[in-house]
Amino acid sequence: MVLAKQDEWNKAGLDVVVLHQFGRGKKAPNISPYCLKLETFLRVHKINYIVEEDNALNGPTKQAPWITFNGVNHGDSQGCIELLAEKFNVDPNPGMSDEDKAVYESFRAVLEDRLIPMMALERFYWLKCDDFKEVTPPIFPSMIPSFMHNFIWNHIGKGTKKTSPFGKLTHEELANKSLKVMKSLSQFLGSKRFFFGDQMTLLDIIVHGFTTQVYYMSPDSSKIKQNYETLQNMVDHCKTVKEVVYPDWEALLYKEK
Repeated sequence: MVLAKQDEWNKAGLDVVVLHQFGRGKKAPNISPYCLKLETFLRVHKINYIVEEDNALNGPTKQAPWITFNGVNHGDSQGCIELLAEKFNVDPNPGMSDEDKAVYESFRAVLEDRLIPMMALERFYWLKCDDFKEVTPPIFPSMIPSFMHNFIWNHIGKGTKKTSPFGKLTHEELANKSLKVMKSLSQFLGSKRFFFGDQMTLLDIIVHGFTTQVYYMSPDSSKIKQNYETLQNMVDHCKTVKEVVYPDWEALLYKEK
């Protein structure tokens, strides 16, 4: 499929990014924090892009998102951001001191190594496929009968639990551990509009990718969501990034055909 489409992607235009990602969600522009992270970066820095949803898992790393840029395929959301930041001479972390950058790297590691895996474990193991019907588009091909959906979801969940560093925690313990991490972000954010002041940085973009999944793309039965909603400044931050970067949010959402 990739080989058949590659020529088409290569002709997208000079310096136009072809963003390969999962489809839109019913409540948020994407069902993946990493896809949302990369698309938000592109929007913040006004980089021209087009979205392609049929080959999300066919890129160089077999994970979404990935990009085709000037005829070359690149994987990994962070690697793509660094590549594009250099190409377009944009600073993803404007106005940050060396000390600020160290804080950013620490929080980025916490988000991508702890919070996002915690969310994934809750989503696929502790919650059911049926819980997500109101927020996600149809996940399985129509040829798979509906009674099989939870069975397949549970199979994915068991695999997620087995490989997760948090797999031995109960649901309550997982939620409480995630709350401790989210509280540290909340305390650092304080009353600021963005994490490092008045300018949006990559930390805001990464956090928004995560909190959007929790706030908009998780069912009310999610314990992580319930804990997140107690941190009002974090909820406000998510809404602020949404308003600034996605004025067309509603238009982007998945619509039933």
